[in-house]
Amino acid sequence: MTIAIFLLIANALTGLFVAGVGLAVWEDALSAVGIVIAALALWAALGMMRDDPSAWNFAIFLNILGIPLYALSFLAFEGIILCVITLVYLNLPQVKQHFTR
Repeated sequence: MTIAIFLLIANALTGLFVAGVGLAVWEDALSAVGIVIAALALWAALGMMRDDPSAWNFAIFLNILGIPLYALSFLAFEGIILCVITLVYLNLPQVKQHFTR
């Protein structure tokens, strides 16, 4: 499950970077939302480290929410690919089984 946690942390850090730059350059509210979502993704990663099943559900939700946010950012392709890879990995049978006991 460490790969799932790594992917979620990488996604959160990428989101923090993209949203931080967007907030500094364009000063838009969408970037502020991105910072909040990225912080929540770090919180979900912490929950996944503790094997919390609700953190797995929350990570799925945040990655689905991240796709349209990345689509509106300057790193759209990289962010969307990272979200899709994370979603695919989180939905692999062995990962899903681990968190949905």
